[in-house]
Amino acid sequence: MDKNNQVAPIATSQEEATRTDLAGRLSQEQHRQDVADLALAKEFEEVTSRLKDFSPPKLPQPNGPTKSELTQAMRLLISDLGARYSQNRVSLENFERYHPAQAKVLSEACQLAKHLTEFVLAGRGLILHGSVGTGKDQIMAALLYRAVSEHSLSVRWVNGLDLFGAVRDGMDDGRKEIDFFRTWSAPAILAISDPIPPLRDPSAWNIEILYRLIDRRYRNNKSTWMTLNAASVEEADEKLSAPVFDRLKEDAVILRCFWPSYRERQKKRA
Repeated sequence: MDKNNQVAPIATSQEEATRTDLAGRLSQEQHRQDVADLALAKEFEEVTSRLKDFSPPKLPQPNGPTKSELTQAMRLLISDLGARYSQNRVSLENFERYHPAQAKVLSEACQLAKHLTEFVLAGRGLILHGSVGTGKDQIMAALLYRAVSEHSLSVRWVNGLDLFGAVRDGMDDGRKEIDFFRTWSAPAILAISDPIPPLRDPSAWNIEILYRLIDRRYRNNKSTWMTLNAASVEEADEKLSAPVFDRLKEDAVILRCFWPSYRERQKKRA
């Protein structure tokens, strides 16, 4: 037998030994992996068991107005509006309907009342314009009460001419104009009842004050509401000036109140 024939069996034995050793190592590695998997599965079961009784901590919620603050806001609104527009006297549901045109306006107002939070947070405004004595302020007052009681919004109502008077009084008392604008820029809703004088057009000073207030609220995305004795939006634009009315009407809901005066109707019935 030559040398080549003698080497082959030795090589085969070495290969077999290598394969056996490798298989052993693989078996040991597999065993270690099985043990690790078993431990991991056991740990997972324990964690899952603990999670069944786990209650996540309550995260702090954004602070809304307290009950006391809402009560104060309602008292302030009642004081602003006066006894004639007290909460038990103004209601969209109990608004006296005596003309077909009222139905559409009251329907739109009722729909708005349901979504006031989103409406106000979007910085949208409300304009009610039309003939004298049609109940524009009554509709606005009813919405303001619901803004406080149902949507927890801060609101103020003011007669337009009283607003100008407050500025003059502040100037006489040496108060700063900026304090006036800060006060009336603060509420989420500022409702202004007809700032147009009944017997004349607004003065340049009236328009300037109104512009500064409306613009300040506009820039801060605050909702401003207004009632106007105006036959059309064009007339309102002319009397209030384009810069003022343009800011008011942008993305605003405009309710056109054109029906006979309630007061005149009451006189005829009497």
